[in-house]
Amino acid sequence: MSGFKNMSKVLSVVTVLALASTLYLLYLKDKSDDRRHSLQEQINQVFQGQFYQVGECFGVNLDDDAAYTRCMATVNAVSVIPESITTFKNNEGVSYGLIMSNLYIAMTISKNKPLIIDHQKQMYDLFLRLSGNPEDPDLFKQLKDFVGSLDKTVSPITNHK
Repeated sequence: MSGFKNMSKVLSVVTVLALASTLYLLYLKDKSDDRRHSLQEQINQVFQGQFYQVGECFGVNLDDDAAYTRCMATVNAVSVIPESITTFKNNEGVSYGLIMSNLYIAMTISKNKPLIIDHQKQMYDLFLRLSGNPEDPDLFKQLKDFVGSLDKTVSPITNHK
């Protein structure tokens, strides 16, 4: 009978330890989720800040080659932010990263420059609005449509044998 009492005490202690460790792990998971959420918010704010910077670059006179080049660099900086690290989603199946990459490519093509300059006020307004709400489907569509209207044909790189 004393073996049964000892076994019962051991099982009780093991059960209490298992319950305590489960509660501690749940606490750590909750704390980790809070940190992840905070980090995600910071990443989203950086992404939105990048849109604001792009908007600002379209707010200066792009007839100046140096200003145009700075604007291209700003657009390129946004295009390299991995879409997977932001929580901003769209229903188009196209990422902001791809659109911004296409915009950067289009900006490098000289025949697009006059069209981009002609639309810089609209781009300024669009990016400033996107910085406030990157998940707005209408703003996303406007950006996608404008970038889609630009020529992104670049000469292919060929391998010479």
